[in-house]
Formats: sequence, C-alpha cells, structure tokens
Amino acid sequence: MGTARLNRMCPVCESEFGTLLHTQRFAESSDIGSQAVVDIVSCDRCACGFSDLKIAQDDLDRTYEEHSKYADMSVFGEVSDEDPRLNESPWDLTRLSSTANWISQHVSDRDARILDAGCATGSLIGLLIDHGFTNLVGLDPSPLAAATARKHYKVESFAGSFCSPPSDIGRFDVIILSHVLEHIADVKSAANGLASIVSEGGLVYLEVPDATRYSDFLVAPYHDFNNEHVNHFSLQCLDTLLGLRGFQRIAGGSKEVPIAPNVLYPATFGLWRKSTQYNQGIHFDGELRKALEKYVEASNSLLSRLDEWISTNIGDEPVALWGAGNLTLKLLASTCLGAKNVRVIVDGSAQRQGVALSGNLVHDPSELSDFVGTVIVMSLHHSLSITRAAATVVGERTRVLRLLR
Repeated sequence: MGTARLNRMCPVCESEFGTLLHTQRFAESSDIGSQAVVDIVSCDRCACGFSDLKIAQDDLDRTYEEHSKYADMSVFGEVSDEDPRLNESPWDLTRLSSTANWISQHVSDRDARILDAGCATGSLIGLLIDHGFTNLVGLDPSPLAAATARKHYKVESFAGSFCSPPSDIGRFDVIILSHVLEHIADVKSAANGLASIVSEGGLVYLEVPDATRYSDFLVAPYHDFNNEHVNHFSLQCLDTLLGLRGFQRIAGGSKEVPIAPNVLYPATFGLWRKSTQYNQGIHFDGELRKALEKYVEASNSLLSRLDEWISTNIGDEPVALWGAGNLTLKLLASTCLGAKNVRVIVDGSAQRQGVALSGNLVHDPSELSDFVGTVIVMSLHHSLSITRAAATVVGERTRVLRLLR
C-alpha cells in the first residue's frame, strides 16, 4: 500500500490521492457499467473509501435507468396492484418503516415539501403518507420506478439523475437520500445539485452503509466492495460532505438494518440543516481507515475458506450456479470456481436473466428441470430460501450444496 494519484477524485473532499486497500476482481459480465477489475482505495485527505472507477456517472445512470433491480417488483412473488408494499422484501419494508418513523419524529410540519431522491417504487413515500405527510415528491433514475411510485401513491414523481435534478422539480423543505449516495460516482454533482433545491433552513436526511462497522457484520467476502456500492462512508464523511456546502448536522447516529432473513447490516444516518453561516473543514477519519483495513483482512480470510471449500467439494462434474449476484461474480474471478465445469447459471430475478457471466447466459431457474450434476447456491445471505427453491426444481436426482455447509 502507498499513496498514489487516483483515476477518480475523492467523493467527499475531492482529493486526487489515496491509498490502495484492495483490488476487487469480477467475472466478465455483459451488464452495462460493469468493470472487471476495480481498486478500492481510501482517501489520504479524509479517509473516505471508494472504488477508483474509470466509468462515468452517465454510464451508472444508464445502468439504473435500464436495469434497476429496485424497479423489478416480481422478485419476491406475484406483483400486487392493490398494495405495492406487498411487492417489497419484508426486510426492506422494516428498514424503510424505521426511517419513516425517525423522520416523522424530527420533522414536525406535515405540509413540508419533501423529496425522496432515489425513491425506487415509492414505498418510503407511502410510509411517510401513513405518518400524515401531504406534500411528497419522488425522483429516481429509472422511469419504470418513478412511474410506479406515481401510480400507486398519487404523487409527483420524476425520472432523472440525482446529479442534475429536473429543472421543473422546484425547491424542497426536506430532501431524503436513503441508501443512495453509496451508488453514485459523481457525489460532488449530486450533493451540489440537491443542495441547490433545498430551501434556506431546509433539511437533508442521509442514510448510508456504515463503513466503520463492515467487519462486525461480515457474512460474505467483500460483500460491500461490489459493483453497485462505489462509496464507503462514515458519519464524519457525511458531516464533511454536507458541511462543505453549508449544512450542519442536528441529529443522527448509527443503527442496524435487516437485509435478509436474520441478517443485519450496519448503517449510519443523520439530519442536516442548510445555513449560509456554516462551513466545516476537512478532517482525516482515522477510525474509518483502520476499519476498512480490518474489513479487507477479514474478507481475505473468508475468501480463502470459500476457495478451499469449492476445491474440496466440487470435482469435474457438471455444475449449475443458482444466483448471479456479486458473490458469483467475485468467486468466478477470485477462486477455483472459475476453473470448474460450470454449465449453467440461473437467477430468480428477471433483471439478471439474459446477462452473460463468463460466457454463460443467466437463465430462469426452470432451466434446471433436466439438469444432472451439482447445483451450488451462490448466496450466503439467502442460502436457505434458495436451497429450498432449488430442491423443488431439481428433485433428488441432483446434489444441491450451500457454500461452507
């Protein structure tokens, strides 16, 4: 490790220099915006962690516009037109309900004009309506997601980039970005753009994964270093990002949010008020740097265990992979799995079907109805539910294995 000039400026303080933490490799993918090799670095000025991407924000926006998994409402079962929240995962609803409850306790004006930036299909908007808020607007890069929010919750909902909000969107008393900033390459433009539409004295609520606690919640190796989360913040990083734009935090902290059955994930959050009188300097977050280094060490150890497990349990037989997410991309590129006899890859999400991974098209799970060989469940977070689904498709003739089991 050592200081080097980076391809991408720090998303928080715009420094051009950082220290390499880890080089993440992904299997070849036809997904828009994917990059096979990504350096994960920590800024030498403020310590913010981020992917040193060569990809432009426009490419990431196009990925979410055309392939947003947050607009795919069929993942968790049959789509309901009656109650759109039935289409959300139960853990996402739990997280969003917690956010809506907290905001309702800190924003007293139920007529405040509120923007949910990154609204997806509008579940948080619906929960805020349940708390009595009457003037809500959605913004999302995916036209399908924005249209779904508009349809179900009868609110204004714009399709557009966070980096350049639509000119006719107006100004807001409160802007919410819940688990959005970790996805954005051009954080500077996003922060500037959204700051420009907050009224003087207005509020911004931010919630992101808490990078200072990644290693405390480790389930899969480098789970947080993926091709969707390109920034790794601490609460101090968020203070700096908004403080440089005249916002001062008035509340906030840390919490754990569910991301799968019986699996929690660390998050940090806060509420910042806009003021022409406030300007925060830039300070190095040594705790964040140490936490990211600890996470890399722990992930390396877990990755080695997975490599050994694959080598021990998988021979030359035909192999099917159930799951085409980030763990699959990583294990194909960084373990002996890439050298195994992988014949087919399947995934229950329609958003992933049709994508090519390492030369294999991702299919619907029904493709395994005649498969004979070994099926590997390519998830550590959802392994039990996928194992049950796989057993109903392949029956007893085919071995189904859960990683590390």
